[in-house]
Amino acid sequence: MAQINHVSGRANTVLVFGHGGEAKAVITTIIAHVRNEPGERVRFTGPGCFQRKTAEHIINMVLPTADGVLRTLNLPANSFDISVVNLGAASMRDTGLNISGFSADLPIFLAMLSASLQMAVPQDIVSTGHIASPDGDIKMVRNIGAKLDAVLAVGSIKKFVHPAIGPENPLDSLSPGERQIAADALVRARRDIHTIAVRDIGELVQKVFSDEQVVLASLRHGFFTGPVAESAAGAGTGMAVGFLAQNNEKRFWSVLGRQLLDGRTQEAKDLLLALAQFHISRKAYPEGLGSGLLRLILSLPPKTRRLKLELPLLPMAKCIQLSQFAKESDHEDVRVLFRATFGEKVLQPPQVADLIPKSTGLDRAKGALDSILTEISAEALTQRVGLPIESARGAYIMDSITVESQEEFGETIAAFYLHLIRHTRSLPGPADPNAVGPEAFGLLERAFARKGGIQAALAEARNPVNGGLRLVLDMMTDQLKREEQEKHINYILKSALDPLDWKAKVDLMGALMKRLEPLLEPEITSQPPERFAVHYEEIIRGYLQSMDRVNSLFRSL
Repeated sequence: MAQINHVSGRANTVLVFGHGGEAKAVITTIIAHVRNEPGERVRFTGPGCFQRKTAEHIINMVLPTADGVLRTLNLPANSFDISVVNLGAASMRDTGLNISGFSADLPIFLAMLSASLQMAVPQDIVSTGHIASPDGDIKMVRNIGAKLDAVLAVGSIKKFVHPAIGPENPLDSLSPGERQIAADALVRARRDIHTIAVRDIGELVQKVFSDEQVVLASLRHGFFTGPVAESAAGAGTGMAVGFLAQNNEKRFWSVLGRQLLDGRTQEAKDLLLALAQFHISRKAYPEGLGSGLLRLILSLPPKTRRLKLELPLLPMAKCIQLSQFAKESDHEDVRVLFRATFGEKVLQPPQVADLIPKSTGLDRAKGALDSILTEISAEALTQRVGLPIESARGAYIMDSITVESQEEFGETIAAFYLHLIRHTRSLPGPADPNAVGPEAFGLLERAFARKGGIQAALAEARNPVNGGLRLVLDMMTDQLKREEQEKHINYILKSALDPLDWKAKVDLMGALMKRLEPLLEPEITSQPPERFAVHYEEIIRGYLQSMDRVNSLFRSL
């Protein structure tokens, strides 16, 4: 890709000037301006004067660290003009900016990366720290207490990024007393500001740059789908590159969904346009873009769709350009893309794919027992089923906890159900709230079965007593979790146990009885496993509930 020109990156820091009682901590902004002219890789400009040792360290350590990240992303290195702008109460003239030491390494690195990838560093973040190795290791710096005092005095800074205080190191520039002073200052500051400790540039990049910035950068600079170049860099650089280059397709849909839920339609349009440009430049149609976009739109709350969605989401010209690269298998999705982009309804009912993941490593003999019990353990059910559903619920934002009509209630329930299944299932076909309405209301009815049914849910949504729509959606979420966990258990048991022949079932029951021998009653353990083999499923289900239940089952057989 061509080098960037005339682009600047900005990162706030706090520098301490002077000594003793005359020392003054000043909030400043480091600016790195990309310069594509031949000559020095780094030039220092503006009123701030970098001491020779500090300037050499920036050129020989900070710049190569930024180069390493860019090189591994298959991007060219840049040259920079580095300058400092004062944001504090004191003027540059009063403090006489003579910059020494290495505490500006972090903001300089962030400004270089920001300018190179066009990722803005949030202006409510201040960072300080010393990049101490080509691997991107970050070491502690002095005057943390004074820097925190300056940050807190400003009031607009929300986050303070600093080196982690690890075990004492002979190479550490801080004495034990200084380390303790820094630790105490950080503890005190946590009441008023978010302090963030980082050990290397991998952690730094993850803490500073948002998913929104990263996915846009990956699209604009060509590393959205990877792969990235091989690198001999250390763990810090590798972690930074991994964060920037991996999972960007998943990141794209998550960011787009958040933007649309928040009503930030212009930002969503910019993101979609960047995706379109990325694929057009590669002469490829993005598989499933139309159906994914439609599902996302239809899963928005009805009021958000009506009041905040500004159509079209992509210009017609871009849709046409993308469609030129579609394969025959993409033709239906192209049709859906045009309808989704311009807000047209698609009446084709959804084809809901099976949520349940394929089992792995389930043998057809007694060795399957551990795999089965692991797959249906409480931990597995939470990780595989519970957390995605809970995350989807947490991401759903409503402007109001009430509805004004039964029609609005129905639209809300259907949209929320689509939102849940979009986050927990693979839906290859387009979706229509009218088509999933029966499923949504079926879930709602089961959730409110003991609380008065759908009419009680509607009454709560119109006249909130216990949270209004928030309660209704929470109960739907809990009901869906229970049902999906039961489906997962059924799938594992049926796919792992039903195909077994009689001998394998007997072996499996023998393994289970051996495993539970210390907890089973003697009259049970004395029986041959053949007696119980036909009842393997209910016994394993009983095992999930309690040993009292297991003993009761064995006695009844």
